[in-house]
Amino acid sequence: PMTGQLGVYGNLDYRFENSPKALTLDARATQIEAVRFFGYGNDSPDISSKDALVDQRVVSVEPAFVYRIGWRARENGYNEIRGEMGNPEEGEDSTKAPRRMRVSEGKFTIGPSVSWINPETPASSPVALIAPTGSESFSMAGVKAAFQVDRTDDDAMPTSGFTVRAAAAGYPALLGLDEAFGTLSAQTTGYIPIMSGGPHFAVRLGGAKGMGDVPFQFAPPLGGRRRL
Repeated sequence: PMTGQLGVYGNLDYRFENSPKALTLDARATQIEAVRFFGYGNDSPDISSKDALVDQRVVSVEPAFVYRIGWRARENGYNEIRGEMGNPEEGEDSTKAPRRMRVSEGKFTIGPSVSWINPETPASSPVALIAPTGSESFSMAGVKAAFQVDRTDDDAMPTSGFTVRAAAAGYPALLGLDEAFGTLSAQTTGYIPIMSGGPHFAVRLGGAKGMGDVPFQFAPPLGGRRRL
């Protein structure tokens, strides 16, 4: 593994005055960004996380236009600090702010992405054995878009409502990239109260797809702690 390496990250966020629109810039130049690759599909070899680790050097610049959904809609929500408690006539607890469904909040983001990636593959890694796309240094330029919305109640842990997240990216055959590729992903979560102020049922559904000659760094993963 790499030791004594550096990574520099930067972010700019410009908000238009009294507007849901914004411009952002995310940039990074790092020697400490790594991925794990166990192989493709469910029949990948049984190897350790250490052998699957691939260190990378990455330089990336991603400016974007952002439109925020419901950017001020939650300013008028209930607030215990302001003394806004529940109404007993509506069956609410008068000693605390009621838990109610919030208005939708989220954002839509779109913008170009330019990156250079240089993997440093150990001999024991599946990357060294099967040499997938992305196993050698490459550059790419394309467009990324993302959408997310949150329509849950105002409890610290949601007990009702839903969330939606989706993302898409496309990279044509530019900057030495031999073939174009793209990725799609989406995820939704739902929360259904079983009884007022008590247990609730939560469900999450999602999927991802890679199209074209996708570098292994961007291949849709199966499993992992993010999906548990």
